[in-house]
Amino acid sequence: WGPPNTGPIPTGYRVYVRAGNGGFALPVDVGNATSYRVTGLANYSLYTFLVTAYDAAGTEGPGARTVAMPRPAVSMNDSVAYANPQAALDAARAGDTVRLGSATFRSRLRLPPGVRLIGVPGQTVLDLRDEDGGGKPGSGSAAIEIVPVPGKPSDPGQTTEISGFTILGGGTAISSSGGALYAHHNIIVGAATGIHVDTAGSGTILHNTIHGATARAILVESANVAIRNNLL
Repeated sequence: WGPPNTGPIPTGYRVYVRAGNGGFALPVDVGNATSYRVTGLANYSLYTFLVTAYDAAGTEGPGARTVAMPRPAVSMNDSVAYANPQAALDAARAGDTVRLGSATFRSRLRLPPGVRLIGVPGQTVLDLRDEDGGGKPGSGSAAIEIVPVPGKPSDPGQTTEISGFTILGGGTAISSSGGALYAHHNIIVGAATGIHVDTAGSGTILHNTIHGATARAILVESANVAIRNNLL
């Protein structure tokens, strides 16, 4: 946080924390620091944070507050935490939502059709720059690949959503081998191919930023894909 825009120069700050609808706990005086790490919070619980400033006379201002809900780095359906992204995706089925938090991950991801894979825009990073991507769709080189379940035809009504990722490198960044893809609000840098949809695919590619593709920013082999408002 920053100092108040008006009033006397603060001597220090106090941080208050409230869980749920309860009362604020006793404040922590952090001196003149402008950041503080709160520990011991429970995942999926709602917290209110209040930061106040006080002057040399001890007069405390009204402060400013924000509300947040801590989440694990990897979770499914906002209730179950997993050790890594692929473990969650291996357990996921059509209709499930896997969320990745503000972190950098360095492994390729495979998910079945119909799963929502959601990151935090600008904060969830998939960094594969140190790997040999190859860039050939379907070769296993994709950073995020939608893989049909063996022996089960893709259901055109199942939409796989991928959103909120910053993908660095990875050959093909996002590859769909069947079903409907909804890829939106991703940032892709330095992949050979940004987004690939093969002949069996469909869907929507919307509001993605693809920079530095060495082969194709978007490769679509199906007529059933809408491409809108992407920055290439």
